Amino acid sequence: MWMLCVAAVLAGLCLNVAAVVTTLDGKQYDGEAFLEPGDIVSVVLRDSSKHSIPLDQVKSATFASGLMSTASFGQIAEGWTNTDVGDVTISGIAGQSNSLFAVQVGSGDIGDRSDSFHYVHVPASGDVDIVARVVSISGADRLARAGVMFRDSLRPEAKFAFASISANGEAALQHRADTGKAPPSAGSVPATLPSWLKLSRREKNFTAFHSVDGKDWQQLGLISITMKDNCYVGLAVASHSALSFCSALIGDVTRTVRGVRGEYFADTNFGQLFTNRVEPMISFFWDGTPPVEGAPANNYSARWTGEFEPKFSENHSFHADAGDARLWIDGEEVGLSMFRPNTPAGRQTNVANSAAVSLKAGSRYPFRFEFRHTSGRASVRFGWSSQSQSKEPIQPKRLFCRVEARAQPGQRRAVTNAWTMGRGILLRNGTFLSGAIRSISADGVKFAHRGEKEYTVPLHQVARAVFRISPRNVLLGNPELAQGALLGNGDFIEGRLQFGRDRDVKVSSVLLGLKGYNLDSSDLAALVFGSPSAGGARYEVRMADNSIVMAKTISVAQEQVEIVEPLLGALQVPRDAVTEIRGIEQRAATSK
Repeated sequence: MWMLCVAAVLAGLCLNVAAVVTTLDGKQYDGEAFLEPGDIVSVVLRDSSKHSIPLDQVKSATFASGLMSTASFGQIAEGWTNTDVGDVTISGIAGQSNSLFAVQVGSGDIGDRSDSFHYVHVPASGDVDIVARVVSISGADRLARAGVMFRDSLRPEAKFAFASISANGEAALQHRADTGKAPPSAGSVPATLPSWLKLSRREKNFTAFHSVDGKDWQQLGLISITMKDNCYVGLAVASHSALSFCSALIGDVTRTVRGVRGEYFADTNFGQLFTNRVEPMISFFWDGTPPVEGAPANNYSARWTGEFEPKFSENHSFHADAGDARLWIDGEEVGLSMFRPNTPAGRQTNVANSAAVSLKAGSRYPFRFEFRHTSGRASVRFGWSSQSQSKEPIQPKRLFCRVEARAQPGQRRAVTNAWTMGRGILLRNGTFLSGAIRSISADGVKFAHRGEKEYTVPLHQVARAVFRISPRNVLLGNPELAQGALLGNGDFIEGRLQFGRDRDVKVSSVLLGLKGYNLDSSDLAALVFGSPSAGGARYEVRMADNSIVMAKTISVAQEQVEIVEPLLGALQVPRDAVTEIRGIEQRAATSK
């Protein structure tokens, strides 16, 4: 039954700044909770009063940490996808509330020859801008980063451009120009959170900016990458330390993409919005049919907004073949000429001879084009002409519009990922320690917790050894799982384990015979040694690196917490690494 408790703890992404402490005599305190020397849990309530509770009187306590609450976050915006890139330690999640994204992951870093991070992304084609406001970054590692990224593919070694800010307040532009190559070192500038970031693509040139207000932009850098025309753009979050969480809140995410934003109204006065969508250009012919399915075929209006980018620096005239149409450029109304000069005068309402407008090549000009229709056929085109530009509708490659990434109202809440085991070791008594496994032999499993002290645990005390995240790591939560190996592709091979050299293991199975694997190979995700069972502990302690420790005793000093684990002995961890403590009685109750 102990595994039910572990699964519940791993699934509970509900630690936020508001903590809850319950005592053995049934009292509950809501506020800010802290571990203090002398084995005391202190709670500062909302009225600023403070209560100090001896640890041996605490039934359960949660502490402020880098973990975010996802209770108010729903599914991410339509068209967006989130995924782990590379060999993350703890699978990432993402949710959204209105325009605010919440992203959390336990990963490595972005850089070197391959990357490890969580990516919230959409497809991108051609020249695209992305803007986002990084509100906060929380986690144990101050080098954790969040920002906006273009990426050639979702492979960890792919080319990328990444404008980011770190938790310690440094903004930078990183990039990998050649697949699988280590990126050059990136210079950084001081920045404060919250901070705006912008990353623009113009063919193979990528320019990054940062801003304190989203209006006054300072350039971070300009780099050149030969990237696919069809790539990915989105939000990237990396914890830097593979053994700690990073949580980032990122809001006001917009993309400038090719095309125009079309709004379609079920009346002629732009009052009853029916739907909106991105159109490649303004060139339509509706032969008595509605402009969008389900809309009225008569007595409707439409508005298209965006930016156009001229090819030539010269005077331009603007044209339409819609009768009741109007145009504004940079907020100023501009006259329109008809595409077809012989159009009957009675159909030329609001369309007059246009005055030439001076435009600069390569600059973008915001515009609004409106159209009203009462009955009959409707032909709508919006175009331009100049000395060097023949009269034609403005083509998609010259049109751009801003698209907000906003959660749809009324969406169901996101199903948060049930936590599966990250990299580390699960002991037979229920302790799971995140860490790096150094070697496995007949003498035991040698691993390092928090990248520091190495332990060698006899094989008879080990239940699971996890090397990397696999799509089926959730299988490892089954206490009845037989001895064998979980492969990187999700297959499980039941069989007796044999160990040769420090990094080699063989699985002897009835179906496949004797198969050999190396611990460093992506072919191997985890080894299963036996079934875990509870016992010998008084507390269950959860830490920010995803570890769950069954503790005999807990001693709190000024900076450190000593946790005595029945099989490993004393573990020394920083005070702020402890995110939750539960008495074993509470643990047993929740598993029934």
